[in-house]
Amino acid sequence: MSIAEFYIDNCLDPSDPDHMDDYLARMRNENGFGSDSDDEYGPSPTIAFSGLAVVDQSHLQHSTSGDGHVLDHSMLDSIARSHGYEILDTSSSITPMASYRRHDVRLNFWLSTGTVGSYLEHPRQGKTQLFRRNVDMSEAREIFENPRKHTGRGYHTTQQGR
Repeated sequence: MSIAEFYIDNCLDPSDPDHMDDYLARMRNENGFGSDSDDEYGPSPTIAFSGLAVVDQSHLQHSTSGDGHVLDHSMLDSIARSHGYEILDTSSSITPMASYRRHDVRLNFWLSTGTVGSYLEHPRQGKTQLFRRNVDMSEAREIFENPRKHTGRGYHTTQQGR
């Protein structure tokens, strides 16, 4: 599995600096290891049995954006439906996101960062991923209309060996 496939399969936002902490917390909770808590020795580190390195980052302050997301989930759902996309379940993701599929195209929208990932079959390059940063609702609508649209603010990858 490539790192890109890992990110897609686990609904991770590559532009979110807390994405791996969120993933480790979700794995810890899903595997019955409880939640972080303070004890007489201070905050407990995040621990998960995922095969990844475990780093105690309890000393870092985390900020949340609350409801002030860059992208509006209900508007994205409406736009997706109007363009024939299937709405995918993202309820298992700690990071606020929305995902959609139409034929061989998948679109992931990370609501708090405005990052959009398009996963599609390119005619010459095979399976490709295109990430765009700082997307607003107007650009999101354009991406639903044309998932190959480049905004000039992002990057793309191609799958090697196929």
